[in-house]
Amino acid sequence: MRFKPAGRYSVWLLVIYFSLLGLARSASAVTAQLEIKPNRCLLEQQQTQCQFVAHIVLKASQMMPQMCLWQETQLVQCWFNISEVEYKTELSLSKTTQFYLTPINHFDSEHILAQQPVQILSQPSAKQFRRRLHSEWSLF
Repeated sequence: MRFKPAGRYSVWLLVIYFSLLGLARSASAVTAQLEIKPNRCLLEQQQTQCQFVAHIVLKASQMMPQMCLWQETQLVQCWFNISEVEYKTELSLSKTTQFYLTPINHFDSEHILAQQPVQILSQPSAKQFRRRLHSEWSLF
């Protein structure tokens, strides 16, 4: 049995097929950025919640039919037919919280385009000092 090389046309069809497949994959890959400022908040000793105005910037590499911002698994807001958004909102957080950007209006961890945590830091309590019972120096 002898091997017959395929015709020129079938080789060109394969080249064209794989080229188009690569273009389709790159066209569907959307990159996005999520930036939240400030991304840290310091709790004072008696505070349980950190309240501040957050400046949020969302950017996508192409026009998106829908982009939704999530605080953990709770929907914050969705925008339609955009590629960039600047948004200000007041946040009240008691623990470090993840924010997500998705292209759909129901939360699905497989469709996350970008994410950013907002860290809540607590200030260490003031140390209680004991009164010295003896002097600092000693000969012995």
